[in-house]
Amino acid sequence: MLSVAVLMTVRSHRERALQGLEECIRQMDRLVEGGLYTYRIFLNDDASSDGIAEDIREKFPDVTIIKSPGDRSWGGGIRTAWLGAAEAGHWDFYLWLDYDLELRENALSELFDTSSMLRHRAILAGTATDAEGNLLAGGRSADGRLLQPDGMIPLPCHTFDGVLVLVPATVFDAIGPLDERYRHALAANDYGIRARKAGFPRMVTAGVSGIASRRLPVSDDKEEFHYNSRAYGFFHALRTRFRKKSNG
Repeated sequence: MLSVAVLMTVRSHRERALQGLEECIRQMDRLVEGGLYTYRIFLNDDASSDGIAEDIREKFPDVTIIKSPGDRSWGGGIRTAWLGAAEAGHWDFYLWLDYDLELRENALSELFDTSSMLRHRAILAGTATDAEGNLLAGGRSADGRLLQPDGMIPLPCHTFDGVLVLVPATVFDAIGPLDERYRHALAANDYGIRARKAGFPRMVTAGVSGIASRRLPVSDDKEEFHYNSRAYGFFHALRTRFRKKSNG
């Protein structure tokens, strides 16, 4: 049996987060029924003010909640959950899931089936669209462009966004968790670049994984845009794309 640590982070947004968690559990339970996987969810509650932690404890008592003081944002929250999972034991996979992603039916089955087809050697990223089908997040090219899923076969990508990502233990053992210097969505992009430098394949699943209502927050803090040699070109291109979109 292969073990999966599901990593999530929340700060309030109670209703949507509970819906996302419930659907994740439903789809993961289906995988468990197939006899190939076990899983445990590690969720960072980054000082939520709407009682979501209490609701999760009541409705989903098997979820491990890790508290933080409200300074994590997306990248820091997933890193916190990841470190908590690693401290709890060994896992064959780490699955990042953004609570805002409304998973398509069988999205997680497709993710794990694709990983099996690739002999569990690649990082796999899912694709999110808005309700109209416009791309919001997923695999990205070297110039920061979002990649349209093929619909039939998984495609290679330069790096990826963090809405739905499956990381094999071999990758984590080699390069560790998300970089603590990136507190927002750039943490995922940076991780893909680090994996590329270490020689690990990065792939996008064939189908769209779900619908999201927002993009992950991309910080424009100077602290986060201290480019390093591994990421300068990509981050420059990505920031340019986001600025063009926000300007019109």
